[in-house]
Amino acid sequence: MAENKAAPTRRKAVKIKPPGVRTRREPPRYDARAASERFVRAMTWITAIGLLFCAGQGLRWYTHKAQLDRIEQELQAQYVSVLGDDVGASPFGRMQFLHGQLTAQDSFGLDPLAVIAAFSRHSDFMVRIDKAHLWGESGTLEGLYAHDAQAFETFIQRLDTDEEYAFDLKSKEDALGGIRFRVGVGRR
Repeated sequence: MAENKAAPTRRKAVKIKPPGVRTRREPPRYDARAASERFVRAMTWITAIGLLFCAGQGLRWYTHKAQLDRIEQELQAQYVSVLGDDVGASPFGRMQFLHGQLTAQDSFGLDPLAVIAAFSRHSDFMVRIDKAHLWGESGTLEGLYAHDAQAFETFIQRLDTDEEYAFDLKSKEDALGGIRFRVGVGRR
């Protein structure tokens, strides 16, 4: 049997038109009024969303500005507490200069910032240092621990683990708002 290699015949598509349906022979007419209403509606929504975005960014900027003002105010208060009322144009540079003077005077003694840094490595936010007296290779730190006695004992145990400085508790007494303490410090 011989195979038929001729292309299959194409049949003409039959249009099925349901009864009662009329087809339009021309494209729909352009309705300028409807197009304008759609455009105005879309632009109103875009404008409203844009205004909400701008209001959110403005609120975000305001909160960041208020936070920055608060930080600068606290920083200025810290500078005044260390340097006095006349902090100068560059208080941070002045503090570095004063620190350099202190370390040059006590070149063989304890570095005040290093001692306080070692002390604060083991403390939490409940500790406040009121006075630091350092002379030569020893000194004392006085302050307030605003928590209970059990947490204070844990804090003192953490101070004993310092590798560079030896902290030993000289005195402690209950005070209004916490435990007032005096800690001796020296090199290990």
